[in-house]
Amino acid sequence: LLDSICLGDPAYQLEATPNDLEIYQWTSTDLSISDASIYNPTITPTVTSMYYLYAVDSVGTLACANRDSVRILVFQNPTLNISHAADYAGFICQGDSVVITANSNDAIFYNWDADLSLTSLTTANPNAFPQDTNEYFVTVENIHGCINRDSIIVNVQSPITGTIAGDSIMCEG
Repeated sequence: LLDSICLGDPAYQLEATPNDLEIYQWTSTDLSISDASIYNPTITPTVTSMYYLYAVDSVGTLACANRDSVRILVFQNPTLNISHAADYAGFICQGDSVVITANSNDAIFYNWDADLSLTSLTTANPNAFPQDTNEYFVTVENIHGCINRDSIIVNVQSPITGTIAGDSIMCEG
């Protein structure tokens, strides 16, 4: 048998056909087996591993035994680093835009959380047109279905307003 998980997924449940009259013994080089003597232990492997089951029917004088195994492939999550355009100075002026880029060496899908101030929700580098400071979240997925999620903040500077105080008469010269 063969199955796969992504690094960091919740515990994976191994499962043999349960029978109250059998003795189960799971073995592996992976030490994360929750209980090696039950039919359905959980595991949290960090590398691809083989799991071997030895089951014995202990009824009567004949002890019938059966063996099986499963290989669990552990896939890495895609890398993710989000950045602003090179000319981003720590903020944009209200009404301006900035390109934000989700950099990943192995993502095939990009999904930005719904936000009307983005030009696209499914590209690696949408243009952001926020009216106020905003945090943008993106989830990336690789060919194995493994995901990574991160966010970036775009600071927006409100327009500067000013007034001239005092005498408004100006003389030439």
